[in-house]
Amino acid sequence: MNCFVSGIYGAMAVAGSFICSITGIDSLGGFHLSLDAILEGLGYAAPPIMALLFILDVSSFIRFICVSTF
Repeated sequence: MNCFVSGIYGAMAVAGSFICSITGIDSLGGFHLSLDAILEGLGYAAPPIMALLFILDVSSFIRFICVSTF
């Protein structure tokens, strides 16, 4: 079953690459790796990561308080 699924995804990738080459569309979707792109991505990702770390910190603190009081 896994080999069949891998074959389907491989065929879709080849077909997509072929269509992009015929139509002249960039197959990477216009994304070009650069330092600016990495820093901008980290800038967008930092607030949600900080919020998740805060939530995890608060929940672990509450768990510590609950365990230490009983």
